[in-house]
Amino acid sequence: MHQVKYFAFKGRLYRQNEDRPFFSNIMIQDTAPKLKQTQSAFGDIFPKSYIYDYRVLILEGRKFHEFQISCKNSLGFEYNKVLEKLGGRWNGDIVVMRIGKKNPSSPVDMGGKDAGRADFAVKK
Repeated sequence: MHQVKYFAFKGRLYRQNEDRPFFSNIMIQDTAPKLKQTQSAFGDIFPKSYIYDYRVLILEGRKFHEFQISCKNSLGFEYNKVLEKLGGRWNGDIVVMRIGKKNPSSPVDMGGKDAGRADFAVKK
């Protein structure tokens, strides 16, 4: 019998009903592509709407930082208050995961200056 392993990676959430973004542990299984498992962060294991995934590079001088932005959008979702404060516009939730440099198919924990980088990426 094969046991499924779970990993927790720290990502940044921009929830439509929250006042500000926050870091949260996002549970990932080892059996499926790790960056395609952000549905746990949206609070719905069986999402009723499609999750759009985008890869973004943030350049800082000669360094770059790669993130995956996962967005859940539907006409029935509320306007995202967090994004409005950042100067953007979106209906629904957004999850940002940092992508590892050694293994670009796997997320890594976010921390340090990643909050500002993620905020910059999301509002663009």
